[in-house]
Amino acid sequence: MPTVAELFETVGKRLDGEVGRFLEGAAFEMAAVSGRSPRTALKIRMEQDPELFGPEERGLILEVGGCLGRYDPEGQARALKLYQSRLEHLIRESEENLRRRAKASMTASVCAGLAWIIILL
Repeated sequence: MPTVAELFETVGKRLDGEVGRFLEGAAFEMAAVSGRSPRTALKIRMEQDPELFGPEERGLILEVGGCLGRYDPEGQARALKLYQSRLEHLIRESEENLRRRAKASMTASVCAGLAWIIILL
């Protein structure tokens, strides 16, 4: 069975972009010091790139890091399912917030355009 650091590295290499680099960096941090926990490695990486995740995501990632490698495989699987549902909820909230902001921006653009037409007339 691969270690958590190996899993972070493997998944990080398969993902593109910032999240992939984040996971590869966490794997490096775990390998840099023998016995470093996944939570500590993730926290170090977050401190190196503080703009990558929002506060809720950061807390969730640290919670996941705290359970990885700590419990038996079945317990970890249950915990990961719980974290997955929480993350899906955060994603839905973010998507809804984005839709609302886009709608507000579109409304403001239309109103500004109408105001310019009235001014020019």
